[in-house]
Amino acid sequence: MNRHGFDDPVQYLKGVGPQRAARLKRAGIESVVDLLYYFPKRYEDRRTPTAVSQMAQGQTVWVRGRVLGGSFQRPRKGLSVTKLALESQSGVVYATWFNQPHVHRQLTPGKEVVVVGRCDRRFRSVEIAVSEHELVGQGRLLSAARIVPIYALTEGLNQKTIRSLTDHALSVYLDQIVEFLPPDVLNRYVLPRIRTALREMHYPSSLEDAAVARRRFVCEECLLFQLALAKMRTSGQQDKPFTHGTDGNRISALIRSLPFTLTPSQRQVWSEISQDMQRSRPMRRLLQGDVGSGKTIIALLALVKATEAGLQGALMAPTEVLAEQHYTKAKQVLNSLDLRVELLLGGQTPRERTRILENLLSGNAELVIGTHALIQDSVQFASLGLVVIDEQHRFGVRQRMVLQDKGLAVDSLVMTATPIPRTLALTLYGDLDVSVIDELPPGRYPVNTHFVYPARLPKVYEFVGREVAAGRQAYIVCPLVEESEQLENESATTLYEQLRVGPFRAIRLGLLHGRMPGDEKNRVITAFRHGAIDVLVSTTVVEVGVDVPNATVMMVMDAERFGLAQLHQLRGRVGRGATQSWCILVGQPGTEEARQRLETITSTNDGFKLAETDLRLRGPGEFLGTRQAGLPGFKVTDLINDWEYMEQMRREAIGILEHDPDLCERDHQPLTAKLEPLIIKLSS
Repeated sequence: MNRHGFDDPVQYLKGVGPQRAARLKRAGIESVVDLLYYFPKRYEDRRTPTAVSQMAQGQTVWVRGRVLGGSFQRPRKGLSVTKLALESQSGVVYATWFNQPHVHRQLTPGKEVVVVGRCDRRFRSVEIAVSEHELVGQGRLLSAARIVPIYALTEGLNQKTIRSLTDHALSVYLDQIVEFLPPDVLNRYVLPRIRTALREMHYPSSLEDAAVARRRFVCEECLLFQLALAKMRTSGQQDKPFTHGTDGNRISALIRSLPFTLTPSQRQVWSEISQDMQRSRPMRRLLQGDVGSGKTIIALLALVKATEAGLQGALMAPTEVLAEQHYTKAKQVLNSLDLRVELLLGGQTPRERTRILENLLSGNAELVIGTHALIQDSVQFASLGLVVIDEQHRFGVRQRMVLQDKGLAVDSLVMTATPIPRTLALTLYGDLDVSVIDELPPGRYPVNTHFVYPARLPKVYEFVGREVAAGRQAYIVCPLVEESEQLENESATTLYEQLRVGPFRAIRLGLLHGRMPGDEKNRVITAFRHGAIDVLVSTTVVEVGVDVPNATVMMVMDAERFGLAQLHQLRGRVGRGATQSWCILVGQPGTEEARQRLETITSTNDGFKLAETDLRLRGPGEFLGTRQAGLPGFKVTDLINDWEYMEQMRREAIGILEHDPDLCERDHQPLTAKLEPLIIKLSS
């Protein structure tokens, strides 16, 4: 075989033809490096064969023995059975293979074989249903007499194939593999060098050695990821062509005009943002805050600060409902400051749109609030200085960058009300500095959350009726129908009709769902906001953005179908006034996980605690959902349990780039080749 390099196609390996290469590709293995980084999902300690007398019913066992003889039968069409008697050091066992007719020709009497399988104890004998076997004397054993790697498999691949290929690749290519982690990182964290770590990951001397090797690759993944984020953050970054001074008259006037006092947490966060904006380098900051914590006023302060320097500000929201709410709030709060604020949406008339675009280009409009419409090519600014993106997880990195690129060295503030556990914040938003508003404004009552079974619906409807009679309002949210907005809308419409002629026939009822025309949605929301609708039956379109302080009841139907984060967002629609509010979850949990979710949401109002629980229950992939777009696939890093390594490697990455920003030093040069493809992936 002609060896070329570590990046050789996997077909260079002996035994890999086009068909096997296609199967390996389905598992994500296209090159030798892919194969060697295809790590086991777990290990089995098979260093000592199982004595026949110790074999328990149903146990996975292995023995080494000499073939005494056996039989081959075809009891029916499509089924063949090979049964061989094996003499081991501890006694005779009977090994059985199903639908492997070649075995009886291969394993003739006198040959020595290792078998692995499930034990079935009979009255006078022990049978093993064989899952793996190896002939002794044909190279070193890979399935027994060692700690054995167990790999995740795709169709057409088996453990024997992956083991033999990795063993072969290690023997041929290992001496070509060059260490690329800096020596000081290896030494500081007592990490094995890459050749040792690769060997121990696939064929460990002990389980402890496997754990040490895994730690090396966790640190490797985390360091490369954090370096890539840091490089992206500084790549092409230039000093701002404008300067911000300390907070000016507009900021002072705005804070004085507020009908409330900023909380200590809000003041701290505003101080961080204001100081960031005064620096010469563009601000890149994530603002986290639970629902109702007061992020919007902080965003408006930042936008006003941009105008104090003669610049424009843009706020992008994921939905028209949320954009319009921000616009209404901005007009109210900024009323005394004589600032021109525009609202840009997708469905506006050409005439209205042209007027807004002209005002942005001329600089007549200082602030604009909008949806994805803001990132269209036709939208241009006279002097964009700040971009604020609300509900950041609903946008991709690229969309954020498109809006930032409409100005020169623009400050960027991204906000989310979806609490993100620390390890994921470092992963998802590692290119940003993080600020957290961790307290609610004074005078807010915690929302009382209760779970009820459907049998109690009449009582719940009575309770909602009493709240309405007291002059308050309520939401009723219909179940999420997976991957079908149409079914979800039909569900809401059906419930609306049932309530309209049933328990709520004397109550002013409204209906809101995603397929309504934009102006119809706005009419319904405005009517609800102004008190012309008592109870709003809705789909999850109200999850984000509808702010009605007079609403005191959030009722969620079939609550077991929702994730914790979404239930928490829905609950956040109430509890915004000075009156006690309730969240009533109606459902019938059919799984333990659903029961745990509902138990958790009723036990705490802390969004960050809920996020940690949600992450544990669902795992990172499902928890991240659309936010996972653009993330590299971590092969070994567990984003739940390995957060300490992510933090440590973030510090290392910052230190490396502060000392050697272009990675020119000898110890850092090997990192460059590893970073380039990762940066491309993260930027896409």
